[in-house]
Amino acid sequence: MSAPKPTRLELATRFFPEISKTTNATDAKDAIEMNTRACEVILLDLLKRHDAEFDNLGPGCLILNLRMDAAGYFTLEALADDFQTAIKHGDTAIKDFLEGVVREVEANTNREKVLIMLIDKSSQRLLTLSRDMPASEIQEMQYALAAGMGAGADLSYARFLANKPKGFGK
Repeated sequence: MSAPKPTRLELATRFFPEISKTTNATDAKDAIEMNTRACEVILLDLLKRHDAEFDNLGPGCLILNLRMDAAGYFTLEALADDFQTAIKHGDTAIKDFLEGVVREVEANTNREKVLIMLIDKSSQRLLTLSRDMPASEIQEMQYALAAGMGAGADLSYARFLANKPKGFGK
């Protein structure tokens, strides 16, 4: 039996331990801003790769296969073929998952979002990145962590967004 999946808060604690060690809101806010910008740099590389593949191959999604330590890009046609193969073999879990992925890719022909399929040892899921602020979910986890630790009790994600620095998230 595999270990239970960590919660979002547990993941945030592992990836951003400095936030759980802060003692005041200013330090927490500074750490969150720095972490978010670092994550955005990484995510922007994924956005660029997605766009280059989209230009060359058409609509699709990036694939990060942690099970095989591989990455790539699946076109809508390749996803539809895999969907048909799952139907043929009676694999309802994969069929249901790919049906949702195909639907997302078909709805994303204007590149509004960047779609990334994540595959690990126990599951697969589709991650949708916003172009405006690709690290927003990571930022939300950090604010939740800071608030849970007491250091950021006066930090509010909504207040942060209302007062975010110019150019933040671009």
